[in-house]
Amino acid sequence: MQDSTAAQVSPRHDSQAKTAAPAGHPGGEGPARAGLGGAWWACAIGALALISLGLGVFELVRAAGPYDILEYDDGVWFGAAVRLADGALPYRDFVLDQPPGVPLLLSPVALLSHAFGTGEALVAARYVTVLVEAANVVLVGWLVRHRSVLCVVVAGAVVAVYPAAVITSRTVMLEPYCDLWCLIGLVAAFDKGHVTTTSRRALMAGAAFGVAGTCKAFALLPFVVLVVQMALRGPAGRRQAGRCVAAAAGVFAFICAPFVLMAPAGFFRQVVLTQLERGAIANPSLWGRVAQLVGVPPAPSMFGVPSAVLDDVVFAVSAVVCLALVVAWWAARRPAGSSLERYGVVVVVLTAAGLTWPAAFYYHYAAFLAPFLALPLGLAAGRLYGANRRALVRGAASALVVVGTVHAVRVVQTTDPPGLVDIAWLDRAVPSGACAITDDPAVLVLADRFSAPPGCSDMVDADGSTLSWSGGRRGYQSLSQPRAITDWLGVLGQTGYVVVTQGMVPARIPWGPALLDYLHAHFHLSAEQAGVVVWARRSS
Repeated sequence: MQDSTAAQVSPRHDSQAKTAAPAGHPGGEGPARAGLGGAWWACAIGALALISLGLGVFELVRAAGPYDILEYDDGVWFGAAVRLADGALPYRDFVLDQPPGVPLLLSPVALLSHAFGTGEALVAARYVTVLVEAANVVLVGWLVRHRSVLCVVVAGAVVAVYPAAVITSRTVMLEPYCDLWCLIGLVAAFDKGHVTTTSRRALMAGAAFGVAGTCKAFALLPFVVLVVQMALRGPAGRRQAGRCVAAAAGVFAFICAPFVLMAPAGFFRQVVLTQLERGAIANPSLWGRVAQLVGVPPAPSMFGVPSAVLDDVVFAVSAVVCLALVVAWWAARRPAGSSLERYGVVVVVLTAAGLTWPAAFYYHYAAFLAPFLALPLGLAAGRLYGANRRALVRGAASALVVVGTVHAVRVVQTTDPPGLVDIAWLDRAVPSGACAITDDPAVLVLADRFSAPPGCSDMVDADGSTLSWSGGRRGYQSLSQPRAITDWLGVLGQTGYVVVTQGMVPARIPWGPALLDYLHAHFHLSAEQAGVVVWARRSS
C-alpha cells in the first residue's frame, strides 16, 4: 500500500527510490509492503474498535447496569420504535419531532419487547448502539487507511475516546446512527482520499446520506460540503453531484413517504415547524459549547477542576485542533494533496458552526462532530509524521490513545446521574397492561409498563408533544397556548396512571391550573418514591 503523503520525487530518481525503500517502510511498494501495511492498519482499526466497545460495555455494566435510567431521549427514540412495532404511526398517532429513521432502524429490536418486555428490548438496543459507535471507529479508520497506520490510529482514537461520543453511545441516541450513515456515504464518495469519479459510487454516497437525513437533520451539513466539492470538479463533477443529490432526496423521500402520506400536516408540523419554532435556550455559553466540541467533558464541574485551569485546557486543545486544520488545509493545497483533507477541514468548520448556532445546544450535539473532527486530525498527524517529526507524532498518538481512554473512563464514571426510581417499585405501583403516561418515557420502558392498550393514548414524548402543541414553547410559556392545554386534557382523559418525575410545575407537561384541576378531580396520589409520583385514576 503506497503512502500518498510521501514527498514527490523526480522521474529520474523515481525507480531508484522505489527499489531502495525496504518492505514495510512508508515509501516502500510491492506485495510485501501492501500486505504488511494492510495487516497493520487492520490491527489498528480492530484495536481501536475494541477500545470503543470496551468503553461502551463498561458504561452499561457499571453501577445499576444497563437497566439504569440514563437519558430522556433514549426513551423517546426507542419508545417510538416500540410504538411502530405495535402498529402505531408517528406524526398521526403520537408526536415525534424528528424524522423516522432511528425508530425504523430499531424496530426489529423493538419486536423483542413482544417476547421479553420493553425493558429487555431497550437494553438490547443500548448494546446495539455501542456496536454502532464501534462501527463508526472502523469506518473512520477505513477512510484514511490509504495514508498510513498512524493516520488510522489518530483518527480512530479521536472517535473512540471523544468524551461526548463515549457518553452518547451509552444508550439510544440519534447521533451515533446519523454518523454511521454519513460515514458510509463518505466511504462510498472517496476513493483513496479523492472524490469518486464513478456514477455508481456517487449514487451510493447519496443513498447513504439520504438514510442519515432520516436519522437527524445534522446530516445535511457534511452532505452539503461533499456535494459542493463534487460540483467544483467541473462539468463531470457537477453531474456526479446531481446524481448524489438525487439519490439522497430519493432515499429520504422513500423512507418518509408512508408517514407523510398518512399524516402530511402532522409530519410538517412536528418535524419542520416545531424545530424552527422552538426557542428554549440551553447551554448559552459559546465558550462552553466550544469546550465540548474540542473534547472537554459535558460536565467539567463534576471533576473539581478550577475554571481558570479548565479555560487553559480548552484553549490548548482548541489550539491543537486549529493547528491540525491548518496543516491539513496546507497539505490539501499541495500538488499531491488529497480532496479528503480539504473536505475534512471545511466540514469541521461548517459543522461546528452549524451545531453552535441554534439557541439550544446539548452535550450529545458535540458527539456528531467526532468522526469529522477525526479526519483532519488524523491526516495532519500523517503529514507531520512524513515531515521527519516521527518521534513527536508517535508520542502524541500514544498519549492520545492512553490518556484519552483513561479520560473517557473518568467521564463515564462521573457524568451519568443515578437512576431516578427503583424499577421494581414502579412495577408494583403501575399494574401490568395498565394505560399509563409519563414525563419520562424511559421510566415506563424499563419497567415494562409502556404498553398502550385499546383506548389509551399512544403518547411517547411528553416534551416534544408540548413543543408541537404550543408552537415551540415549553414550561410556563406553554400555559398561554390553548391548544397545548386542550390536547393535554385529551391525553389525561384517556389515561389510567400518570407517572411524574419532574414535579407538578410546568415543564415537559404544562402543569397549570387547568391540568392540575383535572388531575386532582379524577386521580389520586397512589405511590411516591425518590421524587417520582404515581397518580391513579379514581374509581367511578
